[in-house]
Amino acid sequence: MKTTQEWEEDIITLTTKIISRFPELSKYIEEIPVIETESAGVNRENLEAYYQSLEAIFNKYSTTHDGE
Repeated sequence: MKTTQEWEEDIITLTTKIISRFPELSKYIEEIPVIETESAGVNRENLEAYYQSLEAIFNKYSTTHDGE
């Protein structure tokens, strides 16, 4: 099971990939607050769900569009 930090790193990597290949998708990337407390709603499960949503957007879009 990935840690919160690992999910954050994966999100940063995927976000960077999306912005570099498909900058038009950047409007769909939500800001993740830089708050590292679970009481603020940022936890491993939420980060995993957010990563999966980014990945789904990227995968679906990349099948129909050419990236730079």
